[in-house]
Amino acid sequence: MHSEGVSENPLGASELPPGCRLRIVQAHPIRGLEIWEGTMGRRLPVYARASMLTLALLLTGGVARATVSVQFNYDYATGTFVDDPAARALLDLAALQYTPLLDTLAEIDPASVPAPNSWSARIRQPTTGVDNFTIADLFVPADTLIIYVGARDLGSSVLGEAGPGGHSITYSSNPVGNAWRDLVDARGEIGEFDSPATDFGPWGGWISFDSDANWNLAAGLPAPGQADFLSVAIHELGHVFGYGSADSWFDQIDSGNGTFLGDASQGVYGAPVPLADSGHWSNALNPEPALDPSLTTGTRKLLTSLDYAGLLDIGWDVPLYLVPEPDTGVLVTMGLVLLIGVASTRRSVPHRRAERPPPPHHDAARRHGRRRSRGWTPARG
Repeated sequence: MHSEGVSENPLGASELPPGCRLRIVQAHPIRGLEIWEGTMGRRLPVYARASMLTLALLLTGGVARATVSVQFNYDYATGTFVDDPAARALLDLAALQYTPLLDTLAEIDPASVPAPNSWSARIRQPTTGVDNFTIADLFVPADTLIIYVGARDLGSSVLGEAGPGGHSITYSSNPVGNAWRDLVDARGEIGEFDSPATDFGPWGGWISFDSDANWNLAAGLPAPGQADFLSVAIHELGHVFGYGSADSWFDQIDSGNGTFLGDASQGVYGAPVPLADSGHWSNALNPEPALDPSLTTGTRKLLTSLDYAGLLDIGWDVPLYLVPEPDTGVLVTMGLVLLIGVASTRRSVPHRRAERPPPPHHDAARRHGRRRSRGWTPARG
């Protein structure tokens, strides 16, 4: 596992037009979901209420009213199993778990701004693994994430890796250029500029699947020894949507205790949520969330209430039926704990943000008084 840096100024500083600036934001790779060898003796995970409700919505077409959509791009998947119609169908099904999100994401249209304003999307090329692969002047429709997919050998036991894309922006030093910069940076989700961050507005990202895994590419449950492609796709999409990659995720991690402090997540779990690492829920949680770092062969996992709560804490607008409120007993208990322990506990165990060393060659900028480095902590699983 290694951090993905951003290359030097691709234009060369001397080639920028007068009065223009270049801004580079790194892509966020999350080293992927591990595979656990399983047997039929291990029961299937018990899904939380949100998972079952979402599955019902998928089967009935009830998510058609949602605003956020995922557009998969297969330009770099040619010749891989991901380009198979069966894999494509499962990717579309996985994306439906995220389409209940109600955010309004601004369109990115390079043709809408005068020269020299422009931008380039940056990804880890999903089939070759080349970092900082550039897609110039990408058009991104409103309320849409474009996700590039591919397959390659990810090494022993790793089923997938993914992350939101980075970008470089050339913008003029005037109100039009500044507005263009902000639009590409956050797509109208201005809470991304806050400190701590409260929102996330990516243009999309990338997913790589392991080319050597024994995949289940059917809609039905996997056979013993098979890795469920639908489960892995759902998990990796979570990293594109900000698990282990968004500032708003990292800003809610208590690194000293290895827990996540998002209000919605604590409401579902009933306490600070244990983490396996800086990008995943703990393996020990029950019901087993989709965003823990492992998958047992022969089993399937969908998004749970906790997974949706994490998305809500990252800043996505999640319908309330997917994140049930804690019952009164939980609220009373949490209230008593706060009343009794707030003075001593908060002083003795301060909230600490997860450490994220800035990547090499990253051109950090100051935005609204905040250093926008968007570093990341490598997370296996």
